[in-house]
Amino acid sequence: AATPEPPPARTPGVPAPTCLTDSGTGPCPEPPPPSPAPTPPAATLGTNLIVNGDAAAGPAGQRAAPYPSNSLPNELNGWATVLGAPRAIVYGIPSAAGGWLDDQRDTTPPNAGNGFFSGGFVESSIMTQTIDVSANTAAIDTGAVGFTLSGWLGGFAAQNDHASLDIEFHDANGGILSDASIGGPCGVSSAVCASDRGSETGLRMRDISGTVPAQARTIFVVLTLDRSTGSSNDGYADNLSLVLSQ
Repeated sequence: AATPEPPPARTPGVPAPTCLTDSGTGPCPEPPPPSPAPTPPAATLGTNLIVNGDAAAGPAGQRAAPYPSNSLPNELNGWATVLGAPRAIVYGIPSAAGGWLDDQRDTTPPNAGNGFFSGGFVESSIMTQTIDVSANTAAIDTGAVGFTLSGWLGGFAAQNDHASLDIEFHDANGGILSDASIGGPCGVSSAVCASDRGSETGLRMRDISGTVPAQARTIFVVLTLDRSTGSSNDGYADNLSLVLSQ
């Protein structure tokens, strides 16, 4: 028979702890073993894995809501702000500069909801979220899972404020295996700057597809909104999507 494990050593001079039992006091029972970490649900293939990619989880979901001067606690649900002061704005809210994006007037997604993301009043705003795909390990590690990253990106009038959506595929240790992006600074092939919009306020759809690399366990999503001119950061984004397929 196997030799039983000896009890853990106790510090000399320190009495063993006692506990109250039905028959008085006695040695405390050993604590139960820790519960195993729950297995994350498998990322559903064919559905958008980005949480609140359409700025609809906060006040922008209310069509008649006035544009608030201060951000609200829930307006960026699903996202972590790591730089700046990004906002969720209702389509069609007027401003001193002549109006934000208006889905009744400007080029916007055909299935646009009530709101879109903007960079606020700072030079750069960055939001992130992490998607766990570790429950899809078997398919990913055979190279059988593809991805499509897409979004509607844009800006205001003749200004070159712009947006970019980036993803990084991380292994179990957080190392970057590969990345992909849409949008970005002017001059990048998928950028949406003033010249790409005909110097009109609006959004343009961008997408990229590829294969999820073997050993990928999480996908790190980054939305960046950058200002080039003026006081308002008019890097705009809506209908952000990441879909896996097999």
